[in-house]
Amino acid sequence: MNVLHYTLDLRNLFDTQDAQSEFNSQQEQEKIEQGLKNKKELLKYVLPLMHGIFELHNRRCTRTTSSTTGKDGLLGYNKKDTQRELDHIVESSCYWSDNFNKFEYRLTGRYSVKIWLNSSLGCHQATPHLPYSMLEVIPTENIYGKSIEEELIKVAKECARYKDSWID
Repeated sequence: MNVLHYTLDLRNLFDTQDAQSEFNSQQEQEKIEQGLKNKKELLKYVLPLMHGIFELHNRRCTRTTSSTTGKDGLLGYNKKDTQRELDHIVESSCYWSDNFNKFEYRLTGRYSVKIWLNSSLGCHQATPHLPYSMLEVIPTENIYGKSIEEELIKVAKECARYKDSWID
């Protein structure tokens, strides 16, 4: 029986494997660096918005326990520790998209915050004159919010409705 022997230059295969591993590592590092840039940029818009939401809620929220009426305000029954909430937003990854180019925070009921960078590929640019776009926090006739300031005005109006009885 004839046995054929094949010889491989394993050194070239190992070099190819090492080059691909290095390329993969470099790509991953670039993705991490871009994610940090995205988060830093988006925090310029997220933090003022969320700070305003927490403070507007706290200013009119007088409840310290649950409500029997079922009404729960914008952020629930209780006041929020603004600094603790903001720190959690910055430090956690649960509100952020995979590469930190989109932020989403669920408020109570039908309300939520969704804001993203316009420079993100594949994201709709609802506000091309601003570096960010967002959905409306308090839904009205539009889908997209025009600016953080305008959304905070809507939040202020919504929170002004708070009463001891939490009646709509």
